[in-house]
Amino acid sequence: MINENEIYQINKVTPKLAKWFRNENMICSQILINYLSLAENNNSVEYDILAEKCKNIRTFKSNFEQMKNFGEKNHGKVFDILGSVIKLWKPVENDIYREYEKFKKYKSRD
Repeated sequence: MINENEIYQINKVTPKLAKWFRNENMICSQILINYLSLAENNNSVEYDILAEKCKNIRTFKSNFEQMKNFGEKNHGKVFDILGSVIKLWKPVENDIYREYEKFKKYKSRD
């Protein structure tokens, strides 16, 4: 059962997703897009692999933390960590994949 805090996070993240995929310069966008591109080619994505792919993002660690935790001032929860494996947070997973597919179609026209 979803609690109030989870509903708050879902409502916080869902409206932001389209903007994140439209603006690849945003740090949260870069982290999410890098994660999704790694996930397409691997059964799982480990934190160290994502961190390496995002090594050009000086504030990767603190921004990633905001994307995996509940918080009033976070970007919005999109990730869960199981050991060292990163997964999309289930309540927003379908919304993320929907926006990612739109993003890939748009990019393929370039």
